[in-house]
Amino acid sequence: MCFDSLVGTEVKVYDPLKDLCKKINFFFQWIPIYAGETLKHLEKENELLSNAHKAMSDELHKLQVEEEMMMRKLHELISAHTLSKKKGLNDNAEKRRNDQEGAAVDITKS
Repeated sequence: MCFDSLVGTEVKVYDPLKDLCKKINFFFQWIPIYAGETLKHLEKENELLSNAHKAMSDELHKLQVEEEMMMRKLHELISAHTLSKKKGLNDNAEKRRNDQEGAAVDITKS
């Protein structure tokens, strides 16, 4: 609870964590027989989830490395394509300057 200074009354603030703790305490208070089994089950689930998290983290790292390698290859291809395209246009400009017949080279058709 907190105090509202404008009105001068107490205002209840909902705390979901506190509510959850109350529910858990209630559960373990009224059913102590199953507390040990529940704890074992939760520990097993925690171990399984930790293993799954580790496996997914490893797979994510592999995929990130693969993505980086593919992006580098794509950059190399784009750079090579851009350079060859510029070279093709420069060759045609030089031919036209020398009064030779030359058409624009379409390097996309190979």
